[in-house]
Amino acid sequence: MKIKVIAISVGILIISSIVFLLVREEKKVGYVDLKRVIESFDFKIQQEGKLEAMFKKDIVILDSLKLELNKLGLMLNNKNASAKQKEEIGINMNLSQIQYDKLLEEIEVKRNNEIEKADAKIYNQLNQYLKDFGTEKNYLMIVGGKADGTIMYVDENADITNEVIKYVNNKYNGKK
Repeated sequence: MKIKVIAISVGILIISSIVFLLVREEKKVGYVDLKRVIESFDFKIQQEGKLEAMFKKDIVILDSLKLELNKLGLMLNNKNASAKQKEEIGINMNLSQIQYDKLLEEIEVKRNNEIEKADAKIYNQLNQYLKDFGTEKNYLMIVGGKADGTIMYVDENADITNEVIKYVNNKYNGKK
């Protein structure tokens, strides 16, 4: 019985201490909609544009090869083509298909690697900005919500998503 009273007293003391520290330092807790923050982050938008430009040439080459394959397919189905011509067209079509498939696979691997690198840069930068934001704005904790059940309830007044979006974009663009 005496141990229970001591344990309860210690528990109450710890909880009181935490509440006192929170009140004394006026630390806040907020949440952000991570999806909105990430999608609105200027650095992410810029990285997506760079990736698109990087692979534009590859897409043009793939499109050219696809047109060539379509052209060969039409030639193969031409009723006026001789058996010898159809055989040559078939060989060219097979070679072009192999070339297309190989290039497509190379582009996909390269693209996935570049996306992974860009994502790492984006998340590292965003995490640093969120740490800066939390420190500057006196937050004890910022919780990320993904609208997937991670946060079951939160008062709308605790939503700091718009403030965070503005902050991270200003920070990225060199503004205060």
